[in-house]
Amino acid sequence: MRKGSRVSKTFSVLLSLLLVLSVLTPTVQAVDTGVEKTKATVAEQADVEELLAKTIQFYKNKKMKLDSWQTLVGLYAAGEDLNNGEWILPEWQKEDPDYLEPIHHGTDHIRFIFGLLAMNEDPADAWETNRNLYAELASQQNEETGSFGGINKHMWALLAMDTGERLGADLGEWNTDKKQKALQFLFDNQNEDGGYSFFGPVSDPDMTGMGMIALSTYQGEEAADAVIERTKDLLRARQLDLTTGGFNSPGNFGMGDNANSTATAIWGLAAVNEDILAEKWHVGDQTVVDAIKGFQFEDGSYKWKVTDKSANLMATEQVLLALADIKAGSSVWNRIALKAEQPTANVKVDGVDAPILANTAVAFETGDTIVQVVEQLLKEQNIPYELDQLRENFVSINNVQNGSLHGTDQWVVDVNEESSTSFIDKAVNDNDKIHIFYKRNAVLKSMTKLKVGDKDPTIEIKLSGDTFTEAASDASNWTVGNSDLTVGSVTVDSNQKVLLHVQGEVPNVTLSITGLAKAVQSNVNTTANNTPAIPEVIRTVDDMLADTLRFYEVERYNKDNFRWGMPGISWTELVALGASSSQLSDGTAQLPDWLTKDPGLQKDEADTHHIRYIFGLLAVGKDPSTAWETKRNLYAELAAQQKTDGSIGAINKHVWAMLALDTGEKRGQDVGTWDNTTKEKALQHILNQEKDKGGFSLSLKAADIADPDITGMVLLALANYQDDSAANAAIERAKQALREQQLDTAGWGAWGENSNSIATVISGLVAVGEDVTSDKWQKGGKLPLDALSKFQTKNGAFAFTLPADQWVNTKAVEQSLIALQEVKTGKSVWQQFSEVGNVEPPVEPEYITFSVETRTMGTGDIISPKQLKIESGDTAFTALKREVENLSIPIKFTGVGPTIYVKSINNLGEFDGGPLSGWMYSVNGEFPQYGAGIYELQKDDILRWQYTTNLGADLGDDWNPTPEHSVEAPENVKATITDGKLQIQLKDEKTGEFQPAKVEKTEVVDGIMIVQIGETGEVLDALKGLELPAGIVQAVVLNNDQLYNYFETVSKIEATKEWNIKFSGALQNDAENLEKVVVRNAAGEIVQVSTTLGEDGKSLKIKPSTRYTQGELYYLTITDVLSANGEVIKEPIRKVFVIE
Repeated sequence: MRKGSRVSKTFSVLLSLLLVLSVLTPTVQAVDTGVEKTKATVAEQADVEELLAKTIQFYKNKKMKLDSWQTLVGLYAAGEDLNNGEWILPEWQKEDPDYLEPIHHGTDHIRFIFGLLAMNEDPADAWETNRNLYAELASQQNEETGSFGGINKHMWALLAMDTGERLGADLGEWNTDKKQKALQFLFDNQNEDGGYSFFGPVSDPDMTGMGMIALSTYQGEEAADAVIERTKDLLRARQLDLTTGGFNSPGNFGMGDNANSTATAIWGLAAVNEDILAEKWHVGDQTVVDAIKGFQFEDGSYKWKVTDKSANLMATEQVLLALADIKAGSSVWNRIALKAEQPTANVKVDGVDAPILANTAVAFETGDTIVQVVEQLLKEQNIPYELDQLRENFVSINNVQNGSLHGTDQWVVDVNEESSTSFIDKAVNDNDKIHIFYKRNAVLKSMTKLKVGDKDPTIEIKLSGDTFTEAASDASNWTVGNSDLTVGSVTVDSNQKVLLHVQGEVPNVTLSITGLAKAVQSNVNTTANNTPAIPEVIRTVDDMLADTLRFYEVERYNKDNFRWGMPGISWTELVALGASSSQLSDGTAQLPDWLTKDPGLQKDEADTHHIRYIFGLLAVGKDPSTAWETKRNLYAELAAQQKTDGSIGAINKHVWAMLALDTGEKRGQDVGTWDNTTKEKALQHILNQEKDKGGFSLSLKAADIADPDITGMVLLALANYQDDSAANAAIERAKQALREQQLDTAGWGAWGENSNSIATVISGLVAVGEDVTSDKWQKGGKLPLDALSKFQTKNGAFAFTLPADQWVNTKAVEQSLIALQEVKTGKSVWQQFSEVGNVEPPVEPEYITFSVETRTMGTGDIISPKQLKIESGDTAFTALKREVENLSIPIKFTGVGPTIYVKSINNLGEFDGGPLSGWMYSVNGEFPQYGAGIYELQKDDILRWQYTTNLGADLGDDWNPTPEHSVEAPENVKATITDGKLQIQLKDEKTGEFQPAKVEKTEVVDGIMIVQIGETGEVLDALKGLELPAGIVQAVVLNNDQLYNYFETVSKIEATKEWNIKFSGALQNDAENLEKVVVRNAAGEIVQVSTTLGEDGKSLKIKPSTRYTQGELYYLTITDVLSANGEVIKEPIRKVFVIE
């Protein structure tokens, strides 16, 4: 954690800091006393304006967040509009800073009051919390003394309350008596020498100037005027201490000649209507402007003392206020107020090829939308237009319709030169720049069907949404990417059609045909893709089947193959693997929990879960009529769902339910109410849904076209009824419908060819005895298996559609695997279950004694010793996990198999009871020396999970292993751990030798010690090293090769975490710039991520290309990212995070 700022030992700096806190407060309008002012000479005024302009430019160049309210008031005083989008304003402009209590002993209320006013926000209705800062400040006054605290806070509090009164704000309990008490307190604290000081009798110009600002409201009152005259005398005396024209800060604790004292003295004199440039405030021929000049650097910033070598932001802020007051001839503290002018926006409209309306200022009412503002202007200018029915988009302006260029070209708007949109129903803000323009959207399309091996083809290219330029006829403005093809010449057929005469042979790759920016009016590179037809390689069913089974052995359980996380094995996969391999029994497949444990299935479940569980249990040799420990008859429960009309749900559930119940009946199992009568009703129900031209679909309309997927599923069910004439006739009509729907590729797909449709149809046809390898099912010289083979990917999986993406689709794989097995054997996989096989015999349940104990913490047991039923293959961990989850007790763990590690049970975690605390397990009184994930339990074992506070010593276990330490660091850092001490050496890039590193910071996050090294740290003793905290065995070294701003380290981050970063301005949108956002692992190696720039041009999304590794540390680094105008937009930053 970063420590607080170091306090200077010199009291003068302390005083300076205190004054800054006071100075940062804007003020009230002075009473007009009628004092005549002497106008500055033209030369003096020019000097002031030049100095002020340079200072303002300094802040513009700095592009920093304006977190200092003194800066905010200074820029306001100089006439800058802080809300014009040019300035980076603080979060507390709109958001409650949270820490501010209504009774706050610092000056924060005062700072926020004047800072908010400068940003045109109302302190009486501040932030989303609607706080009245005036009323809260008023409540801080001491009722007896009238004081608000120290003299500096008191001055500014009085000024703030007077400002609120001037602006007509609700001041809470503030009244005339309280104001008089506060004023009298200010009178009473005037020093004998006529001025004010933070303490002591010697007055300084800083506090005196501030006091004058507070007194200025009361000019014209006899007592106040007397006090003010004495303050002016004091300031004149302090000015005469010097020869520069500035004001001296005297005394043992004074600051001498400095920019801050001169600036605050100017504030006070301006507040009481003194002409600072009048001769009475000259010292010889020197004025305050001459004094200020001596402190300014060339970039417009100021130093504190003339002898200083570097800029001082506090001095710069205070001089900014002083110059603004001199230029204005009055004090900003007496004129600051909320703006109430009617807002205006600037609107211009550009057509397809020429402007329609030049930039025009339009006044509008607060809350008006873009459409209201623009519509008003178009009406005034007699420009025809048309809106859509929702009044959200322009359809036409000046008789130019959306889509005039035959594409997605349309009328759009951008506001303040940000990203464009067609929506115009957004609210308009003051000074918005609204640009309505006709946006071309160039889209190229390659119309020519190429074939691999074609030589010197001519490719027709059509353009929509834009028009070609004369440059489109130049072959050098066209490229054919991903190949050696070149464009020899171009024939321009129209302003939206060209013929490219290409030289070379067409390769077996998708071609990217690009027209360079010069070729189209919108001046953007535009690309059309053309995928040439490729020769198809015919593969055998054995080849395809072997590749798919290899996928299940090697790739199925690799989480990186899946977009949204690895799904568990489905019931269909169980059926497929059971029919085609031994993976269900040899341990290759990761079987789901519901094979051995009742998942809590509702008896009347409306979904298809009963069917899934029936076939899944059958696939592993279990009996669905006595399922799980609850001995449930899933057949009977499913049969009971049949309605009086014979249906068992929608058509897809109905046919699968028929297949499941018929399977149970053929196996001689109890199928409940499923008998000849109910079977006949179910059969008739499905036959009634046949389409007029044969086949079936989800639609209930007989005239609709059959769907090949649903037809294939229905055939699976009807296969058991081929001796029924009506069913057999429906089967024949369904086969005819499938032949008619078969595509030229020999495949199927109602919405386009896909592997699921092909596989489902193959399964249905095989079930009713069709040989799908016969000529009968050949189309265009190809068979259904040929069509399916196109979808198989290199890793053996199957894509759903083409082109295949990088992610595995398990639905496509499982259905294709079943179809391949059926083509190979000529038998339906689903009919195999009708043959009574290896039904698992009843097994006597086995029990262990089980407990989860926290007795070492004095809290007894989470689960007291009990008898617990175990399943075959249960380990010490699986028994624990199943039981605590049954009891809804939270558990956290990491790893798999031998690396399983239990981190917490019932929210009691490792290290909660001390550095050596955590969870251990024992079996029959012994503490195994290996993971609970591989300790297999036996009948009558006594399994105890116990919480230890001392590595098992308090449990009677004498195992005290020496932990294996690990350390990771960048390759130019040598880091080792010996005897619990970390030694770090950094390679000198010039000599190549390793030198002791300098440690800047250490922290422990999620059991990992993070050590930052860099030039600002302390040299690590080569002998002593850095001692690791107790219980910490892993360290990571980060090399701060430059000064980074670290965000707070976070842990327990998701492995697919997407980081969103918002920059203050638009970024250069090129790969080189975006690649400056880098993610590295603990060893400093770059991790592949995708970096996407948002539509606003300011936000970046950083997403890992593959999942982050569980439990590992990573860090995000951003350096030298450039804005759209080429300037570095953010200081170097780092974000360290640990994956859950």
